[in-house]
Amino acid sequence: MATKDEEEKGIIEKGGGNDTESRYDSMDLVFKSILKANPFLSETILSRCLKFCYLFPKSYDFFMDDIIHIWIAQEFIPPMEVTNRKMEDTGRVCFEEFIRMHIFRLSCPDSFTGRSRYTLNHSIFKLLQEEHDEGYTILGDIESPMSATTLHSSLFYNCTDLITINLKNFQSAKGLRTLLILHDHQGSSRLNHVPRDLFQKLPCVWVLDMSHTNITELPSSIGSLKQLRYLNLSGTPITTLPISLCSLYQMQTLKLRGCLNLIGLPKGMSKLINLRHLDMDVSCLLLSMPPGIGDLAELQTLAAFVVGKQNGCRITELKNLVNLRGSFSILRLENVSSSEEAKEAALDRKTDLDKLDLHWTELQDGLELLENLRPHTQIQELEIVRYGGTVFPNWMGGPLYSILSMISLHGCRKCELLPALGKLPSLKSLCISDMHAVKIINYHFYGRNMDLKKSDLRGHQLEAVPHNASMFNAFPSLEILTMNAMDNLELWTGMEEGDFPQLQKLNISGCSKLTTLPKLLLLNSLKQLEISLCPSLKSLPNEGLPTSLQYFVIIDCPLLKERCLKDEGHDWGKLLDIPNVWIDYKQISQDCKPTIPVVEGEENVITATQNFVRALETNGNLTASMRKILEDLNTQLSTMNVQSESKQGIGKIEKQLSSVEEKITRWESDHSMIWESLPEVASEYLQAVDEVRKLAECLGELSLAGDENVKELLRRTYGVLQIAMARLEEEFSYILSQNKQSFEPEHVFSLIDSSSRVSEDSLIDLVHPNVIPDLKCIANVMIASSYDQECCQAYISTRKEALDECLFLLEVEKMSIEEVMRMDCGSLNVVIKKWLRAMKTFTKVYLPSEKQLCEQIFGEISSVSSFCFVETSKPSILQLLSFGEAIAIGPISPEKLFRILDMYEVLSDLLPHIDDLFLDEVGSFIKIEYHEVLKRLGDCVVGTYSEFENAVGSNQSTAPFAGGGIHHLTKYVMNYIKFLIDYSDALNFLLQSHNGEGSVSLLPNHNSFHEKNEDESSSYCVTPIAHCLRSVSITLESNLKIKSNLYKDGALQHFFLMNNIHYMVQKVKGSELRPFFGDDWIQQHNCKFQQEAINYERSTWSSVLILLGDDGINQGSNSATRTVLKERFESFNVAFEDVYNSQTGWLIHDTQLREYLRISVSLKVLQAYRTFLGRHASQLDGDRHIDRYIKYSADDLQNYLLDFFEGSQKTLQNSVRR
Repeated sequence: MATKDEEEKGIIEKGGGNDTESRYDSMDLVFKSILKANPFLSETILSRCLKFCYLFPKSYDFFMDDIIHIWIAQEFIPPMEVTNRKMEDTGRVCFEEFIRMHIFRLSCPDSFTGRSRYTLNHSIFKLLQEEHDEGYTILGDIESPMSATTLHSSLFYNCTDLITINLKNFQSAKGLRTLLILHDHQGSSRLNHVPRDLFQKLPCVWVLDMSHTNITELPSSIGSLKQLRYLNLSGTPITTLPISLCSLYQMQTLKLRGCLNLIGLPKGMSKLINLRHLDMDVSCLLLSMPPGIGDLAELQTLAAFVVGKQNGCRITELKNLVNLRGSFSILRLENVSSSEEAKEAALDRKTDLDKLDLHWTELQDGLELLENLRPHTQIQELEIVRYGGTVFPNWMGGPLYSILSMISLHGCRKCELLPALGKLPSLKSLCISDMHAVKIINYHFYGRNMDLKKSDLRGHQLEAVPHNASMFNAFPSLEILTMNAMDNLELWTGMEEGDFPQLQKLNISGCSKLTTLPKLLLLNSLKQLEISLCPSLKSLPNEGLPTSLQYFVIIDCPLLKERCLKDEGHDWGKLLDIPNVWIDYKQISQDCKPTIPVVEGEENVITATQNFVRALETNGNLTASMRKILEDLNTQLSTMNVQSESKQGIGKIEKQLSSVEEKITRWESDHSMIWESLPEVASEYLQAVDEVRKLAECLGELSLAGDENVKELLRRTYGVLQIAMARLEEEFSYILSQNKQSFEPEHVFSLIDSSSRVSEDSLIDLVHPNVIPDLKCIANVMIASSYDQECCQAYISTRKEALDECLFLLEVEKMSIEEVMRMDCGSLNVVIKKWLRAMKTFTKVYLPSEKQLCEQIFGEISSVSSFCFVETSKPSILQLLSFGEAIAIGPISPEKLFRILDMYEVLSDLLPHIDDLFLDEVGSFIKIEYHEVLKRLGDCVVGTYSEFENAVGSNQSTAPFAGGGIHHLTKYVMNYIKFLIDYSDALNFLLQSHNGEGSVSLLPNHNSFHEKNEDESSSYCVTPIAHCLRSVSITLESNLKIKSNLYKDGALQHFFLMNNIHYMVQKVKGSELRPFFGDDWIQQHNCKFQQEAINYERSTWSSVLILLGDDGINQGSNSATRTVLKERFESFNVAFEDVYNSQTGWLIHDTQLREYLRISVSLKVLQAYRTFLGRHASQLDGDRHIDRYIKYSADDLQNYLLDFFEGSQKTLQNSVRR
């Protein structure tokens, strides 16, 4: 019998043929099924919502919340005033019903965010195509025209040509209400510019989606879309939003998710009183929110609120935002001035919030503040970052938070006591990290305040309760517990039977002072236990580990590792029942944004003037720059004249203001760019702006007298100045972006000279040199007008995009640390090679060129130039460094060592360049981060080498190596250390530095090597890397000795060791390894492999050669002697054949060693055989079966010995004499 789900799916699928009428009938059944389950819906709602999906091409993916918000904007979903149901909830029900009825189906999740995407069922897509409403139009090409009846339109394309929309397509669709510019998720949009008058052609648009296009700015004409309710700019490189956006009072949804270049929101956002969803995930880039965000009482979606210090930006703005839902973060809590302010935010009234994140950027004591940030009791997830108090408030562990399932506490470095969380009934995940002040975990953490006396339910006093008595089981639902970077944690106690009954995963990491573990045996549900970076941890608990444990992992815990060594460690017996044991990555088999400094002080006017006059007298010609200075001086003197005359009246000032106001405002209606006109036009505009600035200064002084007319005129002047500054900012950004020079990586690679500092010849022009004077003039005027931050921000946002493009051309991708750690070794090697080339190119050529550009534009004010350079370059250089950090903190693997060394050497070589680029304080953060990453990579090199040596020692074999040949481990180790020689300088420095930091030495005792070197007068390099190479060779020999014991045949044991030691000697003698090992080492190991060869001969041939001795022969009668001889010859034949049958399968790769051993054996065996044969063969003459006894001649034996050690097994059974 079919299930209900299968029946509902069948309603859709049975209409999938050519019978259109049957498909319409099936949709009626679908709607009836939905309405039966949800009577508050209607067929009209369902029909409208579904019909809108016609605009999506076949197999197009969309997000749930995008569709629901569009439905609401189009009024397809009406308010439910009777039931008080939010329109978003109704839309979600409708969407989920479409999923249940297989109208929508789940598609692949978004690769960047992980959010679920959906697509239309193909049968429904076909039905919508057939039921086409002429009010809906899909444009497959941007040249396609629209009809006058079109209400809803989508423009879909999947190529990457960067062209713009043709306005003629929209002129006829004056009633257009929806415009979706869709893109192929596999490619990128080709829309990169929005014409300034586009929106004036579309006055009736309600829904506008330009997400994932390449637009960098939104024209101010967006303000003409007075009916706009939904605007999606997600995934665009847009940097700012025009102030005119704030006049769109009907706006319900503004989506800015993934706008990584967005640096701020317009100040008039508080006017958007109908805004329900402000969807952005880059709030951390903001210093504060726009003023008055608290006026948006309808707001439901707000990812984060950045607390500011100014009125309108304080945390009190949250008071009226009672409709917030989903996840919500409050950032920069250090800006909250008092706990009363926090209480006024009324977080306990925001009952629709599921997750709350509270972030400080500075450690500040704020217990009372955090007390008043208490959320409502139905919160499900809580995160607190960099809280600076010594204790947490009591509400965190209160039983009222009955559905709180996840808590994360990070960076609360002053907190001395973990919060009492043990009574939270639904807590499933708890992560505690970077809390350095916590020294002990005790009963308080479990929620047991162990007073001397306790009361029963009736209030009667009971006797003192011993500490091992529990009134409840702590952490009843906890499944995952992580303790990370608790540097000073020394003791973890207080765990009792019945605590953590559901705990499945426990991770303890970075607890450097923790010496003992709690009673883990009590954790009856524990399946995975990971312990890492706990160097003081001495042993596992005496009681042992729970039987439920499936995975046990130890990383970088040397004392504990020694206790857990297989078959040897004291704690190994406690691990026998655990299926998966990993030790050091080996499985053990079981069978404030900086402010711009203000230029301080002014030159003495008289002295400067005198110097200027003398300079004019000594120069006969006026240069262009001198002429510009004189023009500016003339303007300054004119304004000063105005100031003196203003004392007689402000009429003349007002007249002058009107004149320059007209010059400035006339450009507001002109959509062309000023600097694309004649140079005289731009110069006139700048002069007018400078006059306004000086008038503002003059009126500012006059306004001190309190004259209202002067104040009104001053306000008017500031208004004109603001208009001019906005225009200059736009012009500045436009000139920068339009005159960007193309970046050619191949050309830049040729400029890199690894042996020298950056020279002027290696710098490139990032912006066309002809526009530098214009940019400099605009910057000077804006800075002089106190709009320095706006000017800097325009520069930073524009140039950031250029630097991102540079990294893209250098094939550097943005990857999270987790993505880097998940990469396989082959892919990682490719990425590292690209990173190495990019790092050198970016640091040696591009960054110096960027700094040169900053100095060219802002050079007169070095602090501004430095600030712009640092802020522009910081994201890109941190992106490069974050990759280095990901490699440094990733899993240690010996195979990565060479690539890590490459990265370390490159960063080390580039360190002088970085120091030169970021000289002053404003760039210190980058230098510190650079040095930190370099240090981490260095530590990683030392740790990886140590892991390599440990891996050599711990490599285990369960079966002997076939044929006694050269083991894979021997080849791997000798080739590995041979390649290490190329990095000897870096390794010497790192190993020496690491050994000098007081840490456990990885090196042998230096003194002993010095003495030995002098005594033996060897040509041996006494360096850290030489010591380490010798050490690893000793480790290898010890492991080979262990592997040789796997052979049952003693001769093969010696044969195996001879082979491998000889290989090691040959590798050292014939390569750059020789100076690092020394001739004494070679001599010693020559003796070693020769001794093993001798031991092999003794083990194999001694028993054979005894048979060819004269003992026991010629004693007694002639017949007795013949009998003994026959037995001797027969025994010799059998013994030789046994040796032949086995040792022809043994292998010696080295030809010289093979011949050496054959000759040595031949000399001994053939000489003994010939002697024995010559003495006694005649005594068997006349015997009928003499061939049975004397089967081989000496020549036969010599030929057979040539078959030995070829690795190809042969037999001599039943052979006859040749």
